[in-house]
Amino acid sequence: MPTLAPAPPTPVPPAAGKPRYGGILQTSNQKDLIHLDMLQETTAMLLMPLGPTYSLLVQNDPLNETKIIPDLAERWEVSPDGKTYTFYLRKGVTFHNGTPLTAADVKFSFERMVWPPKDIRSPRQSYYQALDRIELVDDYTIRMLTKYPQASFLQMVAEPRAFIYSKLVVEAKGDMKKDVMGSGPFKFKEYMRGVSFKVVKNPDYFLKDRPYLDGIDRYIISDFAAVHAAFKAGKLDILVGYQQAMSPAERKALKERYPEVSVQEVVSPTARTMLLNVTRPPFNDVRVRRAVSLALTREPFPIVVAQGDAMRGGYLPPGSFAMPLAELFQRPGYRQAKDQDLAEAKKLLAQAGYEPLKFNIIARDIPDYVAPALLVKDQLRRIGAEVKVEVLEDAAFFQREYAGDFDADSGGLSVAILDPDFYLPYGYATESPYNKGRYSNPKVDQLIKEQSQAMDLSQRVKLTRQIEEVLMEDVPTLPFFWKMYSTLFWPQVKNYQFFGLYLGAKMQDVWMAR
Repeated sequence: MPTLAPAPPTPVPPAAGKPRYGGILQTSNQKDLIHLDMLQETTAMLLMPLGPTYSLLVQNDPLNETKIIPDLAERWEVSPDGKTYTFYLRKGVTFHNGTPLTAADVKFSFERMVWPPKDIRSPRQSYYQALDRIELVDDYTIRMLTKYPQASFLQMVAEPRAFIYSKLVVEAKGDMKKDVMGSGPFKFKEYMRGVSFKVVKNPDYFLKDRPYLDGIDRYIISDFAAVHAAFKAGKLDILVGYQQAMSPAERKALKERYPEVSVQEVVSPTARTMLLNVTRPPFNDVRVRRAVSLALTREPFPIVVAQGDAMRGGYLPPGSFAMPLAELFQRPGYRQAKDQDLAEAKKLLAQAGYEPLKFNIIARDIPDYVAPALLVKDQLRRIGAEVKVEVLEDAAFFQREYAGDFDADSGGLSVAILDPDFYLPYGYATESPYNKGRYSNPKVDQLIKEQSQAMDLSQRVKLTRQIEEVLMEDVPTLPFFWKMYSTLFWPQVKNYQFFGLYLGAKMQDVWMAR
């Protein structure tokens, strides 16, 4: 007999005042939406507008991110060998166009992510390396069979961008770049490019007592000063800190003036890194990659780029899976003393025949992305490097990035959960679509698979440390720091929890006390 996995009921909001119905939540988005197909993109600036309109199979509890709870699946079972997951769907769920949502839609959506059709991009394909096949049991039961037990598999299923699409709509349209058709707590209302993205309450949502809000209006405001002013004036209920952060000093001053404002701060599984294209000169030569890493002084990056809202680290976020920081900061390229590192960097470049070293960096037109590129350009003058920074708007940036049309890419590695199965295969596995620098090392691929299958924590830690050692030798990317994010909101916003870039997008439990 299969064992019943923990499947707690959908949470009831805490009794900090009885929830009220009504109200339009006002918030912001820093960037326009590149298009409307979340399965083909990664950015939180697409997830946050679209998240309220879609459902997941299972989800992280919006009030406690460490728990996985039902969404479309009201319960699930895991076989004794840990390789078969059976999900039982709610009956009577409909998409916003009134058509029923069945197991066929779930199977279609996951297969589109895991085994995408030709010309359909799936950035999170690498998450599901353990998945062998998906079977339809009946209209409301679906079975996922894995090749091996994986401690993080259920969390992979709960990935907050794993939207369940309508099979009929996608097959008719070809993709969802121009359409929104989910089954979530809110329905798409309107999108005015460069102005706003609005959703309204779904009266047919499968949780009959939610959502509480009548809608969410998300205004597209790229100017930091403008969005800060709008929040201070009470025109925005939430200041989305991962997009338009206030510095620690600014937050302190705001709290002193407006003590009623709530501030939530989290360490996010988001790395600020520079991707190096290892398939073309100059970074197809490991000596050049090592030289650049040696020449950088990393201490200023979290201060200049993140205004101190960051933690220095290496290829894995600071914590049990990563190299201890005290050890990392003694390593060449990470230590403070630079004379020996600079001398070695110049020696490596001479051996590789790059005197002077010349390369281009592409950067998304967001301060968090441009600032690291400019710091790299400035610091590499010490070894005679000539660096050009190209600042690109979203469409051009993502096109160049996914095409591998760059020498270096001032981007980052952003995932939903602080688990090695999210960021290691995502950024460094040979087959990962998000491995945009085309890095490939069979040893790393094998170690990634081994740590994923290790059910013992100490064994996983041992394997992830081995992976980090190899990455420090190969230097496929240049790690700078891991981000901290803060979100601010006025006291009328209730039941809002900020857990980082990607969790809590649905907003079904949020209510307004006004």
